[in-house]
Amino acid sequence: TAQAPLPIELLAACGPTCFFELEFPAGLSFADFDVRLLGRRPFPGSFYPQDSIHAALRAPNAATLHPQLPWVRFGMQAHLLGMGFVELRSRDGRWHAGSWIENPRGIHADPLKIAFEGANWLVAHVPIPAGAAAVGAAFRLIERLPEGSKQHPRKYSASSSAQGELRFDFLEPGEYRLFTHSRDWFPFERDITIVPGANDQGTIALVPRPEVGSIRGTIESKSGKYEGACHVSLSNTPFEHDAIFDHSLDFEDDGTGRLVAAFELENVTAGEWFLYVHCHDGFVHTQSLRTVIAPADDVHIVLEDLSATVEIVLLDATSGELLGEDSVVTWQVGEANDRADGPRVELALMPDSPERITFLAEAPGYRPRRGTAADFERIPGSETSPARLRAVCKLDRGFGGVLLVRDRSSGSPIDGAEIFIDGALAGTSNADGEFWIELTARPERIRVAKNGWRWVSSENVDSKTGRLGDGPEFYAAMERL
Repeated sequence: TAQAPLPIELLAACGPTCFFELEFPAGLSFADFDVRLLGRRPFPGSFYPQDSIHAALRAPNAATLHPQLPWVRFGMQAHLLGMGFVELRSRDGRWHAGSWIENPRGIHADPLKIAFEGANWLVAHVPIPAGAAAVGAAFRLIERLPEGSKQHPRKYSASSSAQGELRFDFLEPGEYRLFTHSRDWFPFERDITIVPGANDQGTIALVPRPEVGSIRGTIESKSGKYEGACHVSLSNTPFEHDAIFDHSLDFEDDGTGRLVAAFELENVTAGEWFLYVHCHDGFVHTQSLRTVIAPADDVHIVLEDLSATVEIVLLDATSGELLGEDSVVTWQVGEANDRADGPRVELALMPDSPERITFLAEAPGYRPRRGTAADFERIPGSETSPARLRAVCKLDRGFGGVLLVRDRSSGSPIDGAEIFIDGALAGTSNADGEFWIELTARPERIRVAKNGWRWVSSENVDSKTGRLGDGPEFYAAMERL
């Protein structure tokens, strides 16, 4: 039935209203499709769903701007940066199509011309044995990339139903590893090739894991003083943090003055597990990974926590004088990172492993500089004081920063992108998708180009004006054409 059109002022405050010029696959109509609005081209790079706004594809309506075309109205306003990606997916998982829109709000008068493409999917039958505690199994599908590749692998997750049905929809062709990730089933793993269309894996027979008991133990450090943030996890995969069984660690005085963390992982299922002690602050321990079988009541792990004091000094490269108090050092070690103000920074109880410490030094009017292990000089400690790692960082006057060229959909680095500064070719991005800018003054305009790619605006790089925002890291986003 005809509907009265919403006022223009209201539609401008909502998400976009779009019209489509399309030809439906045989046997399908507008009622067979779901529409999503995303901030980037769909990429399954995480096991967690990508944020999106959903809406129904609507039939042509005489009260609309294009009465003969199917359309969609996203009632919720999308907080996207300049562009949005509208994707249509068939409810049977076999067809999809999409298009970029320049403004993710208001009425789009020009219809989007799209062509449906056949989707790819995987199916398998996973029967549930009689008496099994679980009614389904969680599976993962991870793209297998060449060794040394800096691309981010595609990742999908799905669970089999109580009826034994397993299905992964909207897959990209390629080489993958299919495996279980569950406390209830013994590990299953298979290398597969996803081809266009249907990919039937037949029957996957899983073996249940019964519950057999708990794993208990204690963790201490060689110094007896370590009290950092740590977890202990059980997993099918080595070095996996926040895994199937997980326990946060709290180090407490055991009555002798030493700090010890006790843990108990309950209701552990049968078979061999990897036990991993994961410390967030960059300490790496030789006993942090071992195999265990439940029940076990006497697991004892001693962590090596050799520490050092880290000193970073920022100087003017010409005069050799200390930089001003408005200089900044941003440092990272492991998952720990922070920002310290001033030209002389001292960090206590850091891992005595300079190869794990990186920092970025910056100051107004100077080119920023990245620091690595090569910048540190070791000053030996004594029985009463830790060693010192000292880095003297000299900054040159001028403008600088690192341009990070990334695939907007996957976040993977893009190498070989041409960087133009004020109209002249300055160079290309490296294998890490990085290009360092070092100039006497801030450029008026930059441009990023690569065959088969389109440069789009990001948080601090405007593709329309070529202006750079705040640095020293500038994110240049690109989309495949």
